[in-house]
Amino acid sequence: MKKIMAGILILVLLLLMFFQNNKHHFIYGGSTCGTGVDGLKLLGIYMAIALLVLTILWINKRKRAHESCCFCKAKLEEKWKTCPYCGSELERDGKKP
Repeated sequence: MKKIMAGILILVLLLLMFFQNNKHHFIYGGSTCGTGVDGLKLLGIYMAIALLVLTILWINKRKRAHESCCFCKAKLEEKWKTCPYCGSELERDGKKP
């Protein structure tokens, strides 16, 4: 997961460097007065990348939440049916064992 996140970060940084140095790119609209309405394309690209990264982080956080006890927050193994630390029954994917 760390490699994927690092790859996305590098891709975003490369895109930022490319768009910063290429003022005549199609996204800028070829205008000497700035991006104007065509800047919405660039904003859409940045928002899509940010949404992708946030979605990946949210999914990863949800997976980690199922790996810990909801009462004492102790790390658990997949085969356990009760928490060895607090004794509560564990729910796996919304189902009690």
